[in-house]
Amino acid sequence: MPASTIALERFQTNIKLVPNFERKCVCWIWQGETVKGGYARFRPEGSEKKVLVHRWAYEHFIGPIPAGKELDHFRCDTPGCVKPTHVRPVTALENTHRAKHHNANKTHCKHGHAFSRRNTYWQVSVKREKPYQTRRCRTCLGIPLLPVTLATLTTRRQQWQDDRTAAGG
Repeated sequence: MPASTIALERFQTNIKLVPNFERKCVCWIWQGETVKGGYARFRPEGSEKKVLVHRWAYEHFIGPIPAGKELDHFRCDTPGCVKPTHVRPVTALENTHRAKHHNANKTHCKHGHAFSRRNTYWQVSVKREKPYQTRRCRTCLGIPLLPVTLATLTTRRQQWQDDRTAAGG
């Protein structure tokens, strides 16, 4: 994606050099528009769409993002950083697993209840292209925690078989 001189000038005037003492690096923090999650966005000259600035910078200074990859802020973990050497192409799965605030890394709900087998409810959602599961806290939802015993499983199996027989299956 070749950048026009105007787009490059706009890019340069919207960055601020900010030291990241925790990671011992200097970030290029975007001073323009940001979107949910703190990611920077702008409209390059001649484009009809706004783009994420860290992607634009990577493509301008380093090269095209490989097909099937997304950019991970591996160096600084700062979504507003647009420095191209602070991101790298990774698979969506790798990016998700590495994210420090991702829900998969949480061991407790926001009210402090443990995500144990007995206290975790898996809710299926179809808001996106593909269905996905979300962990929910049974205690917060008011769903009782039942002890799972062999007797409980046998009773549930018998009820399932009775339901199938009644349905003609």
